[in-house]
Amino acid sequence: MIPADPSSRERSAAPRLDIIGLALLGPAFAILAFALSQAAGDAGFGAAPVIVALVLGAVLLAAYCAHAARVGAKAIIRLNLFRSRGFAASVTVMGLTGTRPHPGGRPHQ
Repeated sequence: MIPADPSSRERSAAPRLDIIGLALLGPAFAILAFALSQAAGDAGFGAAPVIVALVLGAVLLAAYCAHAARVGAKAIIRLNLFRSRGFAASVTVMGLTGTRPHPGGRPHQ
């Protein structure tokens, strides 16, 4: 038996991109990466640009979490994924290994 073609209403109900989530999450990660790269240099974590970038990145990340909680399954990254220990652990490990210093990346003076 061949299934019937979906109606035009079902075809137009394709998932939409979460533009607000993308506008919050993308800059949040970019700003946090910038802050960590500046902190790894001569500036350190006490420098004003690093502190401002960390705070701004955290605010954008918190705003995304509030947005994702409101839109639920339509969010670009659903928050309920973090209830899975495996997913949360893999994201944590990837984050920690991505922020570690790389050998040979900075010459000694």
